[in-house]
Amino acid sequence: MYATGEMFKTIDLFQLIVNLTGISTALALGNVIFRLASIQKYHLAVLRAVGFSRFHISFNVLIQAGLIFVIGFALGVIAAVVFPYLYELVLYDILIMPDITTNIIIKTFVTLGGIALLSIAIPLVWIYLTNPATLLRSE
Repeated sequence: MYATGEMFKTIDLFQLIVNLTGISTALALGNVIFRLASIQKYHLAVLRAVGFSRFHISFNVLIQAGLIFVIGFALGVIAAVVFPYLYELVLYDILIMPDITTNIIIKTFVTLGGIALLSIAIPLVWIYLTNPATLLRSE
């Protein structure tokens, strides 16, 4: 079968949908991590008032966000590897399989990790700059 213009338009549309899904997933991840830190302001203020240093509180929040990120990323990679073998996507008699290489996995990890770090940085900076008494009153 020869490639036609209609075939390329459909494949381009499919690629656009996949890219938009990836971007929206990354933004959702950032929102979840941002909310994780924002919701815990009061609890972090209590820890600060009790005597924990800002470093230890930041480390605690980064570990929580890191665990969420790593577990979610691992589940995503497993799903990306397993699902194509469970369900075949055939378009114009062409089997479409994802190209999952180590290079792509590393680029995705770095990109999503950057989004996760930026999402956690905003609440952490706010916690660093705010007096613990003000944080306790913010709840």
